[in-house]
Amino acid sequence: MKATIYGTLICPDCVELKEWLGAHPEKIGWTWVDITESTQNLKDFLAVRDKSHVFDDVRAAGNIGIPCFVMENGQVVLDAEQACTMLDTAQGE
Repeated sequence: MKATIYGTLICPDCVELKEWLGAHPEKIGWTWVDITESTQNLKDFLAVRDKSHVFDDVRAAGNIGIPCFVMENGQVVLDAEQACTMLDTAQGE
């Protein structure tokens, strides 16, 4: 299984995650999308954020909701540890 990860390098949690992913390339399949790199990247993230109920509490709290993992099967996960475990487990199958 692979994931698209939405984040930005101005977010400390995203920076930490990206560094971990870079140090463990064998762990999971992933594509990084920096939402501050282009308007299109931001639009793509907002399309996910606006359609997923996973973000209800995030939006209500006035937060952004990154890093955000969108799994190959369309599942959206905001917890990095949970997402990495899911991806690592899927690769072992």
